[in-house]
Amino acid sequence: MMDMNAQRYDGYATGHPEGLHGIEARRERPPYVVEAAYEPGIDERINGGVNQFAVHEPHLMNQHYLGRPIPGGWPTEIPQHHQPIEAHEPRQNQNEGERPQQHPMQRRRKLPGIEIKEQLQQLRAANEALQIANRALQIDARRHKRELFESWKSAGEFNKAGKYYEDLLAHDLIEDAGAEIVTILDLKQSYVDMLIKQGGRFEEAVGLAEEVWGKRKAADPVSGPVSDMSKESHRHLCSIYASLKRPDEVERMHKLAYEGYKGRDDAWALENGDECCKQLAEQQKYEEALLMQANVWSEREKTAIDGPSRLNAIKSGKSRISLLERFSVFLADQDESVSQKILRRSKKELCEQEIDQALQCIWDTAGSPETEIEILDVGHRLGARLLAGERFSEAEVVLGQVWQRRKLATNETDPQAMSAGRLLAAAVKLQGSTEYQRAVTIYRQIWNNYKTVFGQGNDETIAVGKHLAATLYLLGQCSGDGGAEEIYGWVLEQIELKSRQNTSAAIAARFDLGQAMYRQGHAKYDKATGLLQTVYDQWYKTPPHPAGIGECGHMLVEMYKQQKAVEPLKALFDGRKRLETKDMLYMESGYAYGTILVEQENHELARETMRSLWEYDRAVKKEKEFRVRCGRLYGQILLKLKEYNLAQVILQAVLKAQSGVFETGTPEFNKVSALLVEAQQAISARTILKPRDKNIRAGAKPKKHANGK
Repeated sequence: MMDMNAQRYDGYATGHPEGLHGIEARRERPPYVVEAAYEPGIDERINGGVNQFAVHEPHLMNQHYLGRPIPGGWPTEIPQHHQPIEAHEPRQNQNEGERPQQHPMQRRRKLPGIEIKEQLQQLRAANEALQIANRALQIDARRHKRELFESWKSAGEFNKAGKYYEDLLAHDLIEDAGAEIVTILDLKQSYVDMLIKQGGRFEEAVGLAEEVWGKRKAADPVSGPVSDMSKESHRHLCSIYASLKRPDEVERMHKLAYEGYKGRDDAWALENGDECCKQLAEQQKYEEALLMQANVWSEREKTAIDGPSRLNAIKSGKSRISLLERFSVFLADQDESVSQKILRRSKKELCEQEIDQALQCIWDTAGSPETEIEILDVGHRLGARLLAGERFSEAEVVLGQVWQRRKLATNETDPQAMSAGRLLAAAVKLQGSTEYQRAVTIYRQIWNNYKTVFGQGNDETIAVGKHLAATLYLLGQCSGDGGAEEIYGWVLEQIELKSRQNTSAAIAARFDLGQAMYRQGHAKYDKATGLLQTVYDQWYKTPPHPAGIGECGHMLVEMYKQQKAVEPLKALFDGRKRLETKDMLYMESGYAYGTILVEQENHELARETMRSLWEYDRAVKKEKEFRVRCGRLYGQILLKLKEYNLAQVILQAVLKAQSGVFETGTPEFNKVSALLVEAQQAISARTILKPRDKNIRAGAKPKKHANGK
């Protein structure tokens, strides 16, 4: 029996507890099956790895895989240790000093047990390398699929992107549970975003979005800011709820975030506060929304110093202003009892005051590069409100600053800058005739900029041109280059080029052009009458008649009266007479028509015309004036026809009617008195005539008296 030292040496040399004798005794088993020298089951895993490589992956037989070195290289044949141990003995016939040819994985050894252990370690390392390589291949394949999913999604090819999503979700899982959750959540969140963009798939998206949001929320730390991915999933879910017409859910989500994240992530909490206010307003819960919005704005103002915080505070203030404006409109539209209307009216007035105060508060904020545009937007709205409230000088100050600062921030052709310039010109113009020329200067500059940026036929360009022409008309600058007539002609040309139809805009443009021609006097009457008569006829045949038809008719009456045009005046008067409701133009056209008839000594026709006008009694002062004039002319015609008694009656009524219309002692007042005296004298003269004189007037010979006289 072997002594203890030999046994220890035997065991040490072989690396096996049974020693060399134990190995020799078990030689019938394969030399690599040494259960005590490696993990149980290593044979199957090693063989599986080698066979998998040798049979299924022949193209990977090289020293590197995906750029990664593999220890010892891949085995290309069955290792020598699969042969009997005797096969590993060096050949005796080799030359001295010559090393035997060995497999790369084979190590020089003296004892078989050591060789087996080393070879098993090498096989284990090769198997691990193979697993790493396979895992790297899976990761690269997953990464490639994910890139394809995102690419098709960005390209709008949602069906193709959906196929990659299903494939990724079904096959490519990660062994690390934490990494798997994060990666799958990212994928699902991106898929939710795709469903939202695709539209119409909100029912499909809502369940997945709720799952993602729940897991994101659970994964967030208890304290500290909320992760960006969690915020994005929250926004996705709110967007889906809104699309599904579930406002209560949207309100709940935002309110919980607003109340739950205060002190932990204030920026996120305040963002949700703003959104919650908008949602409350959508449900017409205006007073609750205004209360919350006041708190949000106040909290933002406390922390607003400069940069993003100041910008967010300004945006929150603008949201409050928009909310107040909506509430004001809502209050005005309600149809309720008198007491409720009074209450709502007072609330509306308070809203309007608070809007102005909020706008002024933000406008007074010191500007910075980050906040300048937002502040200018507020100044623009403030100036527009001041203009609408007829506070023209205040509006000019605000809008003038907005215009200049807009031009510095961008340039003078920026649309917002040009819009501010338009409002500024209007504020200047409305301050009175002394400011018309300044308004023209601003309008002309803005008009040229609009033509440069938007072109000749743009609606805004045409509108500014009309404002410029109207201001020139008020200044009396109608003729010449750049005058009102030229610009109104340009406006009409552009409108006709755009529509090529007889639209209401084209008719209105013809009216403006005809008005500018009328303003230039008798030299332009021929063109003006043709243009305005066309406009009048088009307006007249399409009731309800626009407000401008009266002014159009007035200009036609004046021009026809100057031209002594009886027939056009008669047509105009007859048309007004056929209307159920008479108006000022009826009186005016009839008076002009009757005046020309009198001048042409057509007294019978003039008499009937004036009689109908005198009998038309109206309470409107301007129409009363024309009625008095028509009555006076009626009395004058009766005197011409020697109907003195009727003339006296009419003129007495006219004299009474003109009290309160014309002042006593004025030429208009005295004309009636003079005609009445003439009528009375004619009647008196007829009354005191003697019978002899009557016979003489009748052509009879005078009779002699008895005394021969």
